[in-house]
Amino acid sequence: ELWYHKEYPRAEKMLEEFLGSGQGWKENCIEACQVLAQCRQAMGKEEEALSALTQALRYGHPRGELCCAIGNWFIRKKEYQTALYWYDVAEKQKPDPVSGGFVQMDCYGYLPALQKSLCWYYLGDLSRAISCNEKAERYKPGDSACLYNRRFYLEVAQKETVL
Repeated sequence: ELWYHKEYPRAEKMLEEFLGSGQGWKENCIEACQVLAQCRQAMGKEEEALSALTQALRYGHPRGELCCAIGNWFIRKKEYQTALYWYDVAEKQKPDPVSGGFVQMDCYGYLPALQKSLCWYYLGDLSRAISCNEKAERYKPGDSACLYNRRFYLEVAQKETVL
């Protein structure tokens, strides 16, 4: 509730206390780490945000949601190769619908492909960027972000051809 109401310092304190108690159910601890990272990011505590995300690895194998959050952290730092690594890991994960944890299906295909497209673009590999964008669109045909990227990449390719 505190996070939803943007009371980030109070939310951070409560989440740290919860995680420090050792009392939480594994799924709640993983979610708490991710929310803690979001609180810290909102407060400009980028390094501490990554620390909260990696803390979630203590509770089990990396899940798509966590890998995407870590990948996003590296994109914000413009560390695209490292972001690619985490999106590759996310893409290889399978959602566990019986774990009882929150499952964001986009983190198991669509989002990793879409974000890899962005990374490849910034790394200067337009062909791979296009390929990843097409893969993302196979998960969500007609998706507006994929359609936007397609038009953008076409314009970039045309400019490169002219040069």
